[in-house]
Amino acid sequence: MPLVKQIVRIGGSQGVILDKPVLRMANLDVGQEVEVTVEASRIVIVPHRYANDADFEASAERTFKKHERSLRRLAR
Repeated sequence: MPLVKQIVRIGGSQGVILDKPVLRMANLDVGQEVEVTVEASRIVIVPHRYANDADFEASAERTFKKHERSLRRLAR
């Protein structure tokens, strides 16, 4: 059975208060950075994942390959 919560006003914004057990089940904690997306009318909250060095290098390599011509022109 789903947990029913109410959207409440928090300062100038609106939000949903999540109980400690819910945060614990989702492996989240107070102050933790999260990523929020909307997928087919659902709000999805997941822990923010920082890219590791290998992910960063792979992303940079893809970017350099994709924009190689432009980057070479800018370098001149």
